[in-house]
Amino acid sequence: MEVWVLLAVVVTTAIFVYYTNKIKENEIRETQKLLLQFIDHFEEQMAKLEKRIEQKNRQWEAEIAKLYASLEQMKNSPDQSKAEQRDEEKQDSLRNENPSDLLKINDRYASLLQLHHEGYSIEEIARRTGKGIGELQLIFQLLDVGEVDGRP
Repeated sequence: MEVWVLLAVVVTTAIFVYYTNKIKENEIRETQKLLLQFIDHFEEQMAKLEKRIEQKNRQWEAEIAKLYASLEQMKNSPDQSKAEQRDEEKQDSLRNENPSDLLKINDRYASLLQLHHEGYSIEEIARRTGKGIGELQLIFQLLDVGEVDGRP
């Protein structure tokens, strides 16, 4: 009887191993199908994305071309730019100011102007006078001193 029991155990084990392998093969096939579906979906999405990127690139290139055309038109235009017009208006207003008012302003900032003309940097002038760098830059710009520390 022991042989029959042993044979039954061996046959049962063989059947178990056979069906376990079949189940694993089915799981592998299902996983492969899912992966292929995912890859197909991914490729579709990538193709759509590439088309959108190409479309955006064409739009941006058209916008850039328009901007370059506008820039060229502004360069070739006989009219002056708004910044140049503002500079001229500023100069005109300074010319029309009462000279005594200008002298009062220049007297008020004479020490700053003196330090600037002596070649001190804006940081050094700020340190010596206790004024802020931004304040000094503004004062020099308003007084039209010229370049201050490499800035127009």
